[in-house]
Formats: sequence, C-alpha cells, structure tokens
Amino acid sequence: MSQDTDKLQPGDVEVGALGHAHLSSPEGSPSANEQSANQPGTQPMTVWKKLISFLTYKLLRNLLKVSGLSKLRVVRRAKHLAHERITRMIFHEDQVLVEVEGYKMYMWNDTASSVQARNYEPYTTELFKQALAAGATVVNIGAHVGYYTLLAARLVGERGRVYAFEPEPANFHLLVRNIELNGFKNVIAVDKAVMHQTGTFDLCLSEGSGCHSIALASAAADKAVRRIPVECVALDDFLRAQRVGTVDVVLMDTEGSDFFVLEGMEELIRKSNNFVLFCELSPMGLRRAGVKPEALLQKLASFGFEVELIGEPVRHLRPATRADIDRLEASESVANLRCIKRNRLAYA
Repeated sequence: MSQDTDKLQPGDVEVGALGHAHLSSPEGSPSANEQSANQPGTQPMTVWKKLISFLTYKLLRNLLKVSGLSKLRVVRRAKHLAHERITRMIFHEDQVLVEVEGYKMYMWNDTASSVQARNYEPYTTELFKQALAAGATVVNIGAHVGYYTLLAARLVGERGRVYAFEPEPANFHLLVRNIELNGFKNVIAVDKAVMHQTGTFDLCLSEGSGCHSIALASAAADKAVRRIPVECVALDDFLRAQRVGTVDVVLMDTEGSDFFVLEGMEELIRKSNNFVLFCELSPMGLRRAGVKPEALLQKLASFGFEVELIGEPVRHLRPATRADIDRLEASESVANLRCIKRNRLAYA
C-alpha cells in the first residue's frame, strides 16, 4: 500500500472533536503507559484529592453553563469525558490493569471481572481467533476499550491491519492507552461511530461502559437520557478514503445499530471473498432502533451470508432462525452471530 499523507497509517488515531492522540513512542523508550504497567498498581487518590477534583469539575461546569458555552458540541463532548473520568475516579478508582490472552490492558471495573475470569464471550472469542490469519485486515466496530482489537492486532501480525472504531470519549481514551501499552503498530484507532451514512448523530449513554447506543438515541424520546453528539462514518466511505479494497473480518458491537451499519458497508460486502462478520442479534435493541429483528437476518441472507447463532453456554453453532428471535425477545437477552460469505455476491 502506498504511503499517502492523507491516509491514516498504523499507530495513528483519527482526529475527532477531541483531537489527535499519539500512539507511538521514540524507538527503544517505553511510553508512560508502559512504565505505569510495570508498577504493582496505581496509587489510589486520597479523599482530599478526590474532593478537590470533584469541586473543580463542578465549578468549571457551572461557569460553562452560565457563559452559554455548554451548548457547543465540542464543549458538550468534553464535559462528558470529564464527567466520566471524575465519576470513575471517585467511585470506581478509575481502571483496573488485567492480563488477557497474553497481553495487558486497562479495563473499567464493570467489565474487568468477567474478562479476568475468562467468562466474557469465550466461544465467540475462540471463533474470532479462528477467523484471523497473519496479514489479515480486520475492522472492530464498537471496540470499547480494545478486548477484540488487541486480540486481532496480535494474531494478524505486522503485515496485518486493524481498524478500531469507538465513539464514546472515555472508552476511546482507554482504547488508545491499551494499544500503546502493548506496543501495537498495526492498529488505527478511530474516535467515530459507524452507521449507514457519514455525519453527526447523538450517542445515548448507558450506566454501563459498554452499552452506549446510537440506535437507542435515534428512537428514544426520553429527554432524561444523557446524550452526546458523535461523528459517524459509513464504513464504505472510510475504507474508500483509506484506499482499502477488501476486509477479511469485521466484528461489531453496536447495541442495536447493526442493521444500519450493514447498509453503510454494502460495497465492502459485495467485493469481499471469504468474508467473516461477527455481530449481535438483539431483538430489543433493533426494535428500539425502529427495525424488526427478522429484517436483520433477512438483510444478512440477501448479502449471501451463512448466518449462525453462537451458543455461548453450550458452545454450539447452528443456523439462526425466527425462533431464536422469539426466544431472545421473550428472555430480553442477546446472542452473537457468526456470518460467513464464501464468494462474492453478484448484484443485478
């Protein structure tokens, strides 16, 4: 691939509303995050430091509100990042350093325990690893703090490429930190959401760090739900700008936006061979987005995918059906799908 200056290179971060976060360190010198990872643990903040930080945050927030600057999109986004950092710093001691699949990563407390216990989507993880090969190109949509991103970066090797999209600012900050911590130079982190079109959408914020949703924000009328504006891009638009022809594996965790994400990657699907896609079947999430759950299965089938439901507890794969939708909807639960397209789809 040519080294065009307008293209992102491995180790770069897509510039968004919060600016550019550099991932590379001088050759041979450990980064600040790598140095901190070698310590037995970060020192917890004292009560006084927490109180001062919280009061300073409250003062700045009130000043922004009085000045009217809080209505600006970039200020709203920065306020959200500050709010998340302060809240986690005070109540959750920020992050936990864990070792996963042979690499180290920082995680929020609400997800660290399941990952440490190897209870986080173990069969999906195994199938994802099986789909990866040295030199492959991988896209992780809704990368959170990098569990699947780091796994892909290690397995595709130096000749491979991983694109990791995460729109929520606090999660994106930790994603970048984890990429840097492990010294991966084959990852491009992008602080945007992926949707059916390029533009700006509202991201609806959940209590948990991994359940933020654009699909929910697009349908919900509850004004009490916290939202922030985020930049979105259609995957076809992004890959075209990067001059990426085909992709081998896509894994997306979008909390109900899957149908719209697929609409924005039709060009990629059409021209990719032996393409593997991992996504969610979330009937409740899809309905909140105004999409019938069966429409997702129909769209995947129309693209030529063999769609299989991943059974985590019993470690099985079987064709996904309408009965699965009914079962998941009745139990208000979610399942992962593995979708394989073995040949190019011929469009009329």
